[in-house]
Parts: sequence; C-alpha cells; structure tokens
Amino acid sequence: MRTAIACWRGRISPVFDTAVSVTLFGSDEEPGKKVALPEGGPARVGRLQEIGVDRLVCGAVTPFLKDLLEAAGIEVISFISGDVSEIEESLKRGVDLREEHPMPGCGRRRGMRGGFGCGPGGGGSTGCSRGRRGRAEDGGAPGVCRCPVCGFEQPHERGIPCGSMVCPACGAGMVRA
Repeated sequence: MRTAIACWRGRISPVFDTAVSVTLFGSDEEPGKKVALPEGGPARVGRLQEIGVDRLVCGAVTPFLKDLLEAAGIEVISFISGDVSEIEESLKRGVDLREEHPMPGCGRRRGMRGGFGCGPGGGGSTGCSRGRRGRAEDGGAPGVCRCPVCGFEQPHERGIPCGSMVCPACGAGMVRA
C-alpha cells in the first residue's frame, strides 16, 4: 500500500487543503520521496492518483476534498498530528494513528463515544467536536483558542489564557475565538 503523508516543515500539515507537499511511504522505489501538490482540490486528488497513492494521512481536511479523495479510492486518515518520521515509524509498526497521534483536541481522553474527539463516534460527527465539554454545568469552559495564522482551533481550557498558548501547527500565538 502506498501512503502519502501531508507534510509541512517535517510535521503533518495541519490542513491538507493547503499542504504544499506529501511524503511517500510504502513505496519500494523511493521511500521518503517528497512530491509537490498543485493548488485546488480536484488537482490534488488527480496528482495523488497519478503517483499511485492508496492512503492519505493528514491533519484536517474539508468535507468536499475528503469526499473527492474517497470517491477516487483513496483512504483518508485525518486529524493526525506529529513529526513525519514518527508517523512513518507508527505505520511500520501497524499501530492505529488516531490512537497514537491524534490532533490536539481530537484524542480519546474522555472517550470517543458520546464524548468529544475527531472521526466517527467523536461527539457524533466526522469532524472535531467538543461534545458536552463546553457546558457550564459540566465544569467546562466554553469557546475555543484559534491560531490567527493557520486557523487551527482547540478547545479553550479554563484558567489558561489563549494568548499564552502557542499553535502546535505553526508556532504562532493563539487568540480566543
């Protein structure tokens, strides 16, 4: 199976729609080869098909582009975070990337069923969900911290000002959204 890992500066790109390249894994002829991606969803999908990709590992991805990828027969493993080298090692070991490398705010810390997380079962949707976390009666702090540079969002944590946080995706300062 040939896997493309959406990358940015040696890490998983936080949003596949804006990733500039992918690193190939599972390719006998050129493992670790970087391939540039064109702009535009359909062109990206076409490029991945051209190079024989069966599976894409990425951070977030818009529903439109995810649908295009899946219609083209490319399995999408989204809401993944970490260094590309760590992801490659996890793929070699055959571990569940969603368990070992979840995007911040998308883990199974409170349980995927009825709680919050990303992917099927994560708060009842296919994307990130805060579930019951934001309710005042549950002790949660409503709102999110957002990166003004790349748009990455994570749930706001009571007692931790968003302005004191650094975006895990691009390193910019976060703001309260």
